Amino acid sequence: MADPFTKVRSGERLRIPASAYNVMVDAAKDYAARKNSGGAVNSRMAPSNLIRIKNISGSDAPRFAILGIDGVVFEPGDAQDQFKNAIAFTGNSPEVAKHSQGRFVITAEPIANSAIGMAHATGLCRVQIKVTDEIHQFADITEGDKTVLTSATGGPLTILWKETGTGVKWAVVRFGAVSGGGGSSLIWVEIMHKVDDQADYYEVKIGAWSPTWQSGVIYYKEDLTVTPPVMASTVRLENYEYKCLITHTSNWALKPDIQPNYWKRLEVTKAYAKGNVGCLSTCLPQFEAGEFRAVEMHDDKFYFVETFIQGGYKSGNIWVPGSLGWLGNRGGALYR
Repeated sequence: MADPFTKVRSGERLRIPASAYNVMVDAAKDYAARKNSGGAVNSRMAPSNLIRIKNISGSDAPRFAILGIDGVVFEPGDAQDQFKNAIAFTGNSPEVAKHSQGRFVITAEPIANSAIGMAHATGLCRVQIKVTDEIHQFADITEGDKTVLTSATGGPLTILWKETGTGVKWAVVRFGAVSGGGGSSLIWVEIMHKVDDQADYYEVKIGAWSPTWQSGVIYYKEDLTVTPPVMASTVRLENYEYKCLITHTSNWALKPDIQPNYWKRLEVTKAYAKGNVGCLSTCLPQFEAGEFRAVEMHDDKFYFVETFIQGGYKSGNIWVPGSLGWLGNRGGALYR
């Protein structure tokens, strides 16, 4: 059978087979559909990180909206063949009690109410985040709001990049941050400094360090007015990170630790011992700078898992199972 896509030479008579013509028409239709939908994907050629979701939220969902997973479109007992052949969820307005810790998707195209469209369930995605603290590196859903996520110290999405500042910001996120049980997040951190026996917390680092500061390097301040936008240079110096405020060629007189006009020291994350005592020495052995330790988040603070024991603890009148109590005096089990 002749190849319908054989190229022709200059001067040859042009004959377009019906099969080739139909392919060109399909390609043109797909381009027009994506252009009119703001870059939405063709569901027949969807990447593997996209799934189908039916919008049952009661209103239209724009592209990059957040829909909590409520169920499946095809129940195996009612439509087994459809259930086997396609993953299709139903998506509702996000509720923290039902959809936090990753039980949601981000739409890849506008989806009208009661319609089925494509959404991101794994991998990388763009989304808007309500940033409450610039040092946050994770995000989770916002109660009752399908337009934005909310930044957090732990959660199911890792923030790979975001616009600077607080408020609603565009970001690039990755599904699949590590989550612990009991509604808390288990995260590995690096100890930044050794502390004395009377310290209340360790300063810790989440994620990779910025490059080490060097003399003779051009460092840039943030400039979002140019194309492409320039992001502020960040550097590491003596276990702290700094953001460049003034574009300059570095030298020893402009080191971050002695030039606050040129550099801003970034806020550090703190990790505590789980207990009612005021210093770490009653709960933890002394850690060295550079050690990696696991922490868990409770009550908007990080606590070292070494200070927990299996069982649970009371939050008001509620017993929280699977999370952990407190090790005091290097092994004596107490609960808060």
